[in-house]
Amino acid sequence: MLYDILDHTADLRVKVYGNTYETIFENSVTALSDLIIDQNAMGTNITRTVKIEKETLDDIFIELLNDILFYLETENILFHRARVTLSSKRLTATLYGSEIPENSEYRHLIKAVTYYNLEIHPEDGFAIFVMDV
Repeated sequence: MLYDILDHTADLRVKVYGNTYETIFENSVTALSDLIIDQNAMGTNITRTVKIEKETLDDIFIELLNDILFYLETENILFHRARVTLSSKRLTATLYGSEIPENSEYRHLIKAVTYYNLEIHPEDGFAIFVMDV
């Protein structure tokens, strides 16, 4: 399992597994999209490369996941897989996904990924983040 849903009173809180920042970032993209829609209904016919440069890895993480939500909202494209490269304060990611099929049933309507209680600990094998629903 790439992730677990944790208890939270109002929002969606997730623990994602990985032993490197790259793996945690990649698994978080998959977890986020899986919480939005069943991945079995998705293809991978759209690819996009994104580059993010920020002061901290936390900032890069939040921007990457919120970019996934931005593409969903503005282009009806859900990227559900990523190949990530990190160097210093820069991320390059190739995102894989497709348009959401008509009449798809959403699992959760996620508004944003937040900094609230954000933890990224590859040395311990996990990250925890909260999403606004």
